Amino acid sequence: MGPGRVGLAGADIIVSGGRGLMAKENFVMLQELADELGEKITVAKVNIDENPGIPTKYGVRGVPTLMIFSQGQVAATKVGALPKSKIKEWIESSI
Repeated sequence: MGPGRVGLAGADIIVSGGRGLMAKENFVMLQELADELGEKITVAKVNIDENPGIPTKYGVRGVPTLMIFSQGQVAATKVGALPKSKIKEWIESSI
């Protein structure tokens, strides 16, 4: 993903993830999808350990949690690990 494509401000998809290999694999997969979908989406990762108010604010009950934002509001949410193809279908149906 090119510079400026990952960041919380103006993000369309937020990944609320924990630690370890699964979290890294999910984020890499989402970066690949952002590259495939071009300017349609921006991906950002929020470390819930460093931002403990975020789970409460958005009702996050499990990790990973994927959220799609539209005009600053949560438009869609997915909880749990999914294959890349299913995440892509979900993103495309939600944007």
